[in-house]
Amino acid sequence: MGVGKVITGAPIADKAVIKIATYWISSNSALIDDMLPRKDWRISLPDDVHINGKYLLVSNHQSWVDTSIVQYISEKRLPLTRFFTKFELIYIPIVGQAFYFLDFPMMRRHSKEAVAKNPALQGKDIEEAKRACALLKDKPFTLLNYLEGTRFTKAKHAKQQSPICIY
Repeated sequence: MGVGKVITGAPIADKAVIKIATYWISSNSALIDDMLPRKDWRISLPDDVHINGKYLLVSNHQSWVDTSIVQYISEKRLPLTRFFTKFELIYIPIVGQAFYFLDFPMMRRHSKEAVAKNPALQGKDIEEAKRACALLKDKPFTLLNYLEGTRFTKAKHAKQQSPICIY
């Protein structure tokens, strides 16, 4: 995907994009430090977790700042966090292109009705997830997945009758 000489397994373009993303996350983290009330977060990670590893992080989506908080917490502890996004976000200037160049899995979700009308759509989301994961195969990463696929609410939790929940 990247253009340029390969350095330790990653093209120069990939390293440049990662550097820009890391700067962006650091800037967001500085804003969180300055703007949020004093926090008493207790972060504990296993001893064998490192910045060059490959991790799957599973979470519930509770607010619009979830991803920024995950990146804040994982900064300098875990590899760059990527997450499953809606394909339509590619059209947001700068952000959409960043998602693309950072190999974020960009999902096109199809309704049951759309799949019924066009059975070829079935399984396309799995194909995209596999394609995106293949791009990350040789890179350190933290892949964040909001399994609910949408924002968590107490009402949704009650309707699903899920046995586990942290409010």
